[in-house]
Amino acid sequence: MSQDQGEGIRPEDSPEKGWKSEDDVELVPLDLGQPDKEAQIGSRQNPNKKDREEGIRPEGSLEEGWKPEEDVELVPLDPNQPDKKARIGSRLSPDEKVELTTFLQNNKDMFAWSPSDMPGIDPNIICHRLHVNPANKPVVQKRRNFAPERVAIIEAEIDKLLAAGFIEDVSYSEWLANVVLVAKQEKGKWRVCVDYTDLNKACPKDNFPLPRIDQLVDSTSGNQLLSFMDAYFGYNQIMMLVNKIFKEQIGRTMEVYVDDMLVKAPKRGDHLKNLTETFGLLRQYRMKLNPKFTPSAEEEKLVSKKKESSRANKTSAEPDQPRDMWQLRVDGASNQKGAGAGVVIITPDGTLLEQAITLGFPASNNEAEHEALLSGLRLAKELSIKKLAIYSDSQLITSQALGEYMAKHPRMILYLDKVQELLKAFPTFTIQQVPRAENAHADALASLGSALDTQFRRSIPVEHLDQPSIEEAEQPDLMQIDEDPSWQEPIIDYLVNENFPDDKSEARKIKQKAARYYMKGDTLIRRSYYGPHLTCIKYPQTLEVLCKIHDGDCGNHAGGRSLAQKALRIGYFWPTMHKDSTEYARRCDRCQRYKPILGLPAEEYHPQNSPWPFMQWAIDLVGPMPTAPANKEIMIVATDYFTKWIEAEALSSTKEADVERFIWKNIICRFEHYCYVSGHTLTRYNEN
Repeated sequence: MSQDQGEGIRPEDSPEKGWKSEDDVELVPLDLGQPDKEAQIGSRQNPNKKDREEGIRPEGSLEEGWKPEEDVELVPLDPNQPDKKARIGSRLSPDEKVELTTFLQNNKDMFAWSPSDMPGIDPNIICHRLHVNPANKPVVQKRRNFAPERVAIIEAEIDKLLAAGFIEDVSYSEWLANVVLVAKQEKGKWRVCVDYTDLNKACPKDNFPLPRIDQLVDSTSGNQLLSFMDAYFGYNQIMMLVNKIFKEQIGRTMEVYVDDMLVKAPKRGDHLKNLTETFGLLRQYRMKLNPKFTPSAEEEKLVSKKKESSRANKTSAEPDQPRDMWQLRVDGASNQKGAGAGVVIITPDGTLLEQAITLGFPASNNEAEHEALLSGLRLAKELSIKKLAIYSDSQLITSQALGEYMAKHPRMILYLDKVQELLKAFPTFTIQQVPRAENAHADALASLGSALDTQFRRSIPVEHLDQPSIEEAEQPDLMQIDEDPSWQEPIIDYLVNENFPDDKSEARKIKQKAARYYMKGDTLIRRSYYGPHLTCIKYPQTLEVLCKIHDGDCGNHAGGRSLAQKALRIGYFWPTMHKDSTEYARRCDRCQRYKPILGLPAEEYHPQNSPWPFMQWAIDLVGPMPTAPANKEIMIVATDYFTKWIEAEALSSTKEADVERFIWKNIICRFEHYCYVSGHTLTRYNEN
């Protein structure tokens, strides 16, 4: 017990009294409302000290408590406005500081200090159109109630966006979603988001995953100067936008993560040139930067330390493998041009077996990694390998294969099952994650690159996969040959060999039918009494004849009955020709598209101008007609535009008073409301 006490370890089940630790303790309150509830912590503990010395921000710590690897200096962008400043690294040489400061001052218009400083990006560039499933109906969410303090936050954000012209009022919206407040890491600050849950359900999944941080860190190592830039908040945080603008620069002089951008330079002298190219694209697309974070030209020590720390936690040096152990290195790649996989098998004597695989179907990066692993395992199985060491730079693939990670996506579950099934073929195997730099050979094959780490000439087999490995291969369409006797065989057998079926009823039918047929060589001919004799054919010759008659060079897409009659006149016969002709005509695509439709009106319908019945009338005069009693030879007719109701009366004269009396008596008094009357024939009477 004395040794435990000397090392500051409390013995198990020992009473607190009489035990003294090596480190003094401090009492910290657990509840500010109940100061008597306290806990003991070591007085010498300082968990953030080491992280702060190394310049690594502790996870979950506040921003003001984090100290970067390199201090920054504030430089003015505009001498007339000293409050507008940007940050640069303090360890830059004097000449680099002068060049960078001059560059920033010449490009001060690229920084936005308020939403009003942003001119906006061309909608043709920034707009992203959603492919909404037509079967899903628009959803209008019910309004949510927020606390008064949160309502003030939402109103302030909306007013800010309205003042900048980023959003506008919409009176009639098919889709309506509520806003959601999400707390930021900074205490007391909130992010205003939109609940797009219903809209996401109506849109097919857009596989646009966020880039992995470890890959971005790997791609930034080895550069002498880095510039960190951040797009101004809110209006352009769209990853697809940034990737579209800097398509040619990503991976070469830039790395991006959503709206955060990093300009890198392997040589210090090229850094200003890369910045100039980046700022030129920013000016071309009218994108503004946030001066509170950009640009900060720093050395790569911070990134390198993060990278080394990440690698130290993830993997260690490769253990010594047995001499008879084969090595399998796999990698997958997916980009806008397509997806591919690379497989490298290293024999115990050091011989390389390489294979590049082109995926002929859309695949995400994780699916491409799985396809690479499955292809490598299949190749190793064909080589009858018993001991295999598998290496991949994907933490997800290796962890799922080892059972450390659980697959949740349905496709990932299918891929994992395939991997576990193939691994059973190897009595001894190991799976390990390696850094991307150590897996460059397989990565080059996955990217179909030509710069490999060997100097001898060789040929690399390239395989093409038409479908994912988790999908069962579709069987080719095979036509089953009908071994049953055709309708001609019993007749031919009777005419040639005089053989009858065993059934007496069938034998009598065959004998009656055979009287209409005769053989001409090996062809069965049917006698015809109103035309030439008919050649008997069977499937598939029947389909070929119908095709040539119906839609051949001289075909007119006739109906089923006409098609069968034409086949008879040409000189062909088979018992089901009328039925087959009707079915063929029904299946014809052009006949279905262009045949006349019964009941279709001769012209398009026109909308009525009258808003309700008996509101608008058309009046005209008919005559002179044969003289009727009271010397009436003119008829006045009024027709309602809406109901087509007719009012008519015989007149002896066409004076204005007669017309007014007709309108008053037959229209206004009868239907009890005023109306609009039109008639070109009455114009000359109205003028008189």
